[in-house]
Amino acid sequence: MIINEKAAIFNNQNVVQIKLINRNGMEVHILNYGATIQRIIFNNTNRILTYNNIHDYYSNPLYLGSTIGRVAGRIKDARALNLEFERNEGRHHLHSGSAGFSHKFFFIESIKDNEVTLVLDDDSSNSGYIGYMIFKVTFILTDQNELIIKYQAVCDKDTLLSPTNHSYFNLEGNNKDVLNHVLNIDAYLVSELDDEYIPTGTLFNVQKNPAFRLNGNKNIEELIRENHPQLLITHNGFDHAYKLNTNKLTLESQNVKIRLIITTDEEAVVVYTSNKLPQKTCILEGNCAFKKYSGIALEAQAMPNKANTESYREILLKKDSVYNSKSTYKFENID
Repeated sequence: MIINEKAAIFNNQNVVQIKLINRNGMEVHILNYGATIQRIIFNNTNRILTYNNIHDYYSNPLYLGSTIGRVAGRIKDARALNLEFERNEGRHHLHSGSAGFSHKFFFIESIKDNEVTLVLDDDSSNSGYIGYMIFKVTFILTDQNELIIKYQAVCDKDTLLSPTNHSYFNLEGNNKDVLNHVLNIDAYLVSELDDEYIPTGTLFNVQKNPAFRLNGNKNIEELIRENHPQLLITHNGFDHAYKLNTNKLTLESQNVKIRLIITTDEEAVVVYTSNKLPQKTCILEGNCAFKKYSGIALEAQAMPNKANTESYREILLKKDSVYNSKSTYKFENID
């Protein structure tokens, strides 16, 4: 079942909320602004962070649920390939700036069954990107409690592209933290960061750095308590890219006996445990203040800052070539 209704007005344009509801009662609420996932309701509880006031999605300082593009993550010094980008995090470029996908209106191309496709005709020249791009994101909710996200894009010039979704998961709800959540990621290599959170180009091995060994044996709090220098740089928490060995990872909470299984065709996932608080207080659904460790973002994408390395070709979408990517988020009860 699909419910489609106007939810707000931003800058004199209608914000439309699309509700996908499967036969089990699971719901996914999507906004056409930023192609944003507003809620994922499983077992009658929202399992992602959601603003209490829908109008906070207009500026969305936390990028809650947003589709990020053209390029997710940071580009060092806001420069790459002889291009200059908007400096929106100090001297660096973060999540494609104020004119990124997260701050644009998508139009609804199609709605059928429990599937909606949103389309953006994107000219991001004011953020430094080149080319006119048609970018599509399709959200599908299955009766197996899977949310499938598909990206497709084509551009009339060579351009950088590495999108992701920036939902913050909290399997226990907005009023809890995620410190007792357990992550299991099959990955040996993690991207090292400098003191401005920019990847240095060095990948370190989790076998020699047990604080980064996300093998399901320790919860988030136990790993943070190991005081690894890389975790101290990022305000006592994770904000690191894991280069995946396999296409599957899991997040679970034994408190509520729920597991999230993510499969993706992307090469990496950025794990961010909401360590850095925004400059102004953000109020979440239920009148809960956003606080440290409120949620955990699991951003399936290319390894970050590739635009400034010899690997830039891996995120270069060639003129008239078609980009495709798919990630699946399956919710299940733990027996």
